[in-house]
Amino acid sequence: MQAELSFYNPNENWLTRQFTIEYAILFKLILPGLAAHYLPLPLGGTSNHFRRQALEAAGGWDAHNVTEDADLGFRLARLGYRTDTLNSITYEEANTQLPNWLKQRARWFKGFLQTWLVHMRRPWTLINEIGFAGFMILQATLLGVVLSAALYPLFLATTLWRLFQGYWHQEAIPLTWATMAEGLYIGLFLVGMGIMIFSGAAATQRKHMGQWWATLASLPVYWLLASVAAWLALWQLITNPFHWNKTRHGLSRFAPQTMKSSISISSIPRVTATEPPRK
Repeated sequence: MQAELSFYNPNENWLTRQFTIEYAILFKLILPGLAAHYLPLPLGGTSNHFRRQALEAAGGWDAHNVTEDADLGFRLARLGYRTDTLNSITYEEANTQLPNWLKQRARWFKGFLQTWLVHMRRPWTLINEIGFAGFMILQATLLGVVLSAALYPLFLATTLWRLFQGYWHQEAIPLTWATMAEGLYIGLFLVGMGIMIFSGAAATQRKHMGQWWATLASLPVYWLLASVAAWLALWQLITNPFHWNKTRHGLSRFAPQTMKSSISISSIPRVTATEPPRK
């Protein structure tokens, strides 16, 4: 069972608000959606709950993986176990300082790449164990997350350049295969950005946090920071793959307070991991 993670200092500064929106999208929209369709979940740390038998069957946490929870989520799925989300919130501290945030995000991205490399050693076996849909979820949530972050500045720069170029020249664009492909590329990029911003608005609304319009509008700037972390992760994967970037805690001006969890006994879905059907 994966509990929701959130922060006790969301409004401390711009970075903590962006971090809060990102967590809200993941734990309010993405993970519950995957669980509802019986798909593998890349687990998030801090608040996971397992049946001991299932955890031992999966071999526990990988001591060499720097994002070990995400890896464990896919290993459980490969054994035939199901992971669901829990109607409970665990609060932690959002990073308030950019250097600390970059080191933490680079570690996460490096762990995603480690997990992807490990599970993709035998692609056909992986598909047979978690199905094609699960296989695509692994591509999207691990490799896709890192590559999209790393390549985002390139996509953004080429899109802005083409839009401004067309505005200044104000020439009729000839209808060719090349211009249609370029228009499709720009359209998909802008639609993708719009979907992410809309997802942030929907997720924060579900958390009853109001509408952070200025913060949502500046999400594209936040994604540039994620790109820096992605390239740092790629470099560290090559030069120092098992190094754990330490995250400093206790930097927030707000002391953690006792939070009332939204959990109730009646709200816990009576879903438990089943025995692997292939064993």
